[in-house]
Amino acid sequence: MTTKLSRAEKLNNKDYRKAFVASHINVNIPYQIRALRKQRGWGQQELAYKANMKQAAISRLEKPGNGKTNLDTMIRLANAFDVALIVKFAPYKEVINWSEQFYPDKFQVKSYEQDSIQSQTQSQISIQTFADRLNVSVPNYQAYEGQSGVSGAIELSKLQVAQKYHVPVERVENSYA
Repeated sequence: MTTKLSRAEKLNNKDYRKAFVASHINVNIPYQIRALRKQRGWGQQELAYKANMKQAAISRLEKPGNGKTNLDTMIRLANAFDVALIVKFAPYKEVINWSEQFYPDKFQVKSYEQDSIQSQTQSQISIQTFADRLNVSVPNYQAYEGQSGVSGAIELSKLQVAQKYHVPVERVENSYA
C-alpha cells in the first residue's frame, strides 16, 4: 500500500509518468513474449520461424529494456502465438493496477484454437443436461435434442415457465415473440 501511495505521489511529476509508462512497456512486453513462448513449449528458434524473424531478434525482444518493440513486430508475434493484441491508451491508475497484478510465471493466454475448443465444448451442453442441472423434468426433450448453449437454455426456460404455470409450451413461445 505504501508503494502504491508513493508511486501515486510520484506520478504528479510528468517526467516520472513518462518514465513509468516506458519502463512498464519495456519490462512487461518481454516477459509476456517469453511466457507465451514457454507456455507453448517453443524455443526461440521456433518462435522466430513462426513470426518470420531471426532468433537473435527474439532473444533481444525477450530481454527487458533491450530495445524498442514496434507495433508491426507485436502484430507478427500475436499472429505467431495465434492470440489477439490489445493496444490502448489508458489512465495511469489502470497501468499501476495492471503492473501490480502482473506475474510473468502466471501469465497465460490461450491460442485461438485452445480458446475456441473450450468455448465450443461449453456451448455443446444439451437441453437434457440443462434440465438435469436444474432438476426439471423435460417430458418431450427429444424435440429439443441437438440444441445447445444459449438456444438450449432459452428452450429450457420456456419449458420451465410452461410447467410452472401449467400452460402449453406454444403459449409461452408466443409470448417470447
